[in-house]
Amino acid sequence: MASQTIAGVNVEDISRHLNCSLCRRLIRTPRLLPCLHSFCQVCVQNLAEKLAPNEFLACPLCKTDAKISKEEVENLPINFFLDNMLDIALINSSDREPVPCSNCDSFNSAATSRCVDCGEFLCENCYNVHKRIRQTKEHKILTISELLASKTGDDLHRPAFCRIHHSEQLKYYCETCNEAVCRDCVLMEHRQHKYDYIKDSKKIQKQKVIVANLFEQCSENIPVLEKSIKEVQGISDTLRGRLAAVKAEIREATLKQIKVLKEKERKLLMEADRIHNGKATILRRQKDQLEEDFARFKAGCDFSEQVLKYANEVELLSLKTQITERLTELNNTELDCQPHENAELEYEVNSKEAETVVAQSLGSLKTSGLHLVLEDIELPPSTNGSTSDSGEDVRQDAPLSVEVRDPSGILLPPETIHQGKLLLFGILKIHFN
Repeated sequence: MASQTIAGVNVEDISRHLNCSLCRRLIRTPRLLPCLHSFCQVCVQNLAEKLAPNEFLACPLCKTDAKISKEEVENLPINFFLDNMLDIALINSSDREPVPCSNCDSFNSAATSRCVDCGEFLCENCYNVHKRIRQTKEHKILTISELLASKTGDDLHRPAFCRIHHSEQLKYYCETCNEAVCRDCVLMEHRQHKYDYIKDSKKIQKQKVIVANLFEQCSENIPVLEKSIKEVQGISDTLRGRLAAVKAEIREATLKQIKVLKEKERKLLMEADRIHNGKATILRRQKDQLEEDFARFKAGCDFSEQVLKYANEVELLSLKTQITERLTELNNTELDCQPHENAELEYEVNSKEAETVVAQSLGSLKTSGLHLVLEDIELPPSTNGSTSDSGEDVRQDAPLSVEVRDPSGILLPPETIHQGKLLLFGILKIHFN
């Protein structure tokens, strides 16, 4: 049975971050966007291939403009943290599906162990080779069972390598540049800088406090957004209910003066639709915006929380700048949580008006709203003001004719039907054409 916690990491807690939202598979070589969403490197490259020459990449989930051109996609940082969490998930599910050996070209062999120094999963053959080669024979290798029983994350985190000197691990913290660097960086690019060994640096904890404070500030907006989304959705539901009620009132009044008021009925129903569609459109757009804001805040906070909980020092350093920038950007976002519309939609009628003013006797629709501009709302193709039970507009493309006959087969004139004399004939035959 797979464990729920490995080395202090709650596997179920991180599992929702391990699938690429584009290919729907386990994420591979995750690339991190500025919005803190990660996707497979291949998936991001496929997105970039579709960009126009002057177009920038936007996150397919939260629509945030990454301000990255097709040529700059290769410079997106690798999400070391997510890579490590993926390894933990693979180890956790090893009792159901063997972990593939990452050292074999075919990836078909099942791994039985993992090299802590290299971060590679090894099958039996690769393990034997690893122990024979001079450069790797002193490496620390743990079996899958030992990894599952591990109480510390040090054995599970992959070593992070320098993006400039690819074979060198990031072991030092350059205080001057505020980034993790390798031994060669210290000797060359950063030789005049102030640096310290990452494990001994007290500056790392300060960086974690900065990220934690930003996370705390950002996470406070999530319940506010959730409440606003529910409020806007509630108004939309109430507005839809008021639309149905108002239409029922309109139809009831129309039936009393059907011959004279049919045209007026149609106009009022269309006006009700226009008001509803106008309000609903405003509310829907606001809800969409709120949901996008919610997705951005939730993604940023979720990812930052996972990093704060499970990332080691190197991973935190590699992600700190992007997390800080993203959380700062989110915290500076002006949230428009006040509903842009209300559910007010009233029907006013004076049925005692004389027949000479019958065109006005159906009354008018009453509403209010700060953002409602009826002239800007387009109605769907001719619906004659009709809606289905679900509230959707119903097109009346095919005309329907009805014949009503008495029991002897004689066709009844419309006047007889309108005057309510049908009961005099007993059982009637109705034919639909």
